[in-house]
Amino acid sequence: MSGYTTSAHAAAIGATGACISALITGCLSVCAHYGQQSKGNDPWYIRCLFSVLFSTLAGVLGCAILHHNRVDLGGIDIQHSAAAAALGGLISSIGSIFIGPVLMMAISVILSPLFLAVAMKMGLNIRSNGGWEQRGRRIYSHCICCGSCEGDEEIDAEQA
Repeated sequence: MSGYTTSAHAAAIGATGACISALITGCLSVCAHYGQQSKGNDPWYIRCLFSVLFSTLAGVLGCAILHHNRVDLGGIDIQHSAAAAALGGLISSIGSIFIGPVLMMAISVILSPLFLAVAMKMGLNIRSNGGWEQRGRRIYSHCICCGSCEGDEEIDAEQA
């Protein structure tokens, strides 16, 4: 079918265009915020707009570069590549609005024992000992403890 391509060709288009597109949209983002005080993140709709812009630009540039170098892309042209990239950018940016908080919640649940240890001021203590053997080899031992490493005979023997 005209205007469609395989997943491998689509990945090649995206990978080729994303390098240059990242530089261009990064420069645009810096220029847009130049001289302003940073007051936090941009609103979600601005982030969504930049994501769609980045994806569309990556699709257009990738397809143009590969067509210029006479790579067979399976019938996709620059217009169809731009449309597919814009749709992909829109879907991924909307998806990141929902996936971001879910991912942060999962990370906080996984790391909650560490947060609890820090809140209880137990902390992580790291003790290490190192030296050189007679033959010039480096010897090293370390202990990572939740709480205190003091008074543990096994650890003290290993560290000696």
